[in-house]
Amino acid sequence: MDLKINTHRIMIVDDDTNLLNMLEIILKRDGYSVLPADGGFKALQLAAEEKPDLIIIDMMMPDLDGIDTVHQLRTMPATRHTPINMLSALGTPKDKIRGLEAGVDDYVAKPTDPKE
Repeated sequence: MDLKINTHRIMIVDDDTNLLNMLEIILKRDGYSVLPADGGFKALQLAAEEKPDLIIIDMMMPDLDGIDTVHQLRTMPATRHTPINMLSALGTPKDKIRGLEAGVDDYVAKPTDPKE
């Protein structure tokens, strides 16, 4: 297997460890550096320290939900302009609008094809 080399760092925020691990494997295979976070509070800490190039975040998390986490990420100098994609099981138009109004750049409903 030929691994690609990529300097971009992607933070994945999800409390579902199976999904977190799967996304980490897929992204690492494509050469990305991955910063996993299992909740909103961990994501805020990690984002401030590591300044990711992209954030993929779930909406429903027990400690700090994705909407509140995105609001806080958008106020932090390190992540104010970082692209954020929400990946959530909530896929209604109302949910997507909530995510976009919170400041995400894109919203993808689960389940999804890994290529998406």
